[in-house]
Amino acid sequence: MHKKLSSAGLGALGLSVFLGVTLGAAGTATASTALRGTWRPYGNTNPITSSASHWNCTSTVESPSGIKWQVCAVRTVSGTGVQGAVIVRNNRSTSTSMGATVRLKASDLDKTWTCSGSGVAPHSWSVCFGGTITHPGPVTVTGSAYPA
Repeated sequence: MHKKLSSAGLGALGLSVFLGVTLGAAGTATASTALRGTWRPYGNTNPITSSASHWNCTSTVESPSGIKWQVCAVRTVSGTGVQGAVIVRNNRSTSTSMGATVRLKASDLDKTWTCSGSGVAPHSWSVCFGGTITHPGPVTVTGSAYPA
């Protein structure tokens, strides 16, 4: 299931965001087609508010175990580059291992990145980033986070 978010008020960003709402899914891409994404730990610093880039994100999904995640399209300050990202927030008092998959799609673009299992520290954020693509036009991003 995918949920389309309104793109009202996005101005020149031209981003549409779709969210795969199944937590615990193995992801949408096979290992042979997915590119390798990169995990970046943020500690207790919010990755969106600490960035100069323009983030357009879905609503947050929360698992029963206290792990929260959301899928985002991240547009560079110049507006010419874009990347997909999955933000994971661990509100638990113990570390947890998570994987994530993010897919960027447009009429001339269809790329998927997978971040293999990585520990997300207690009370912290980590982000799975796909590669930055030069693409000033609109994109659709889908993705998921899952226990690894």
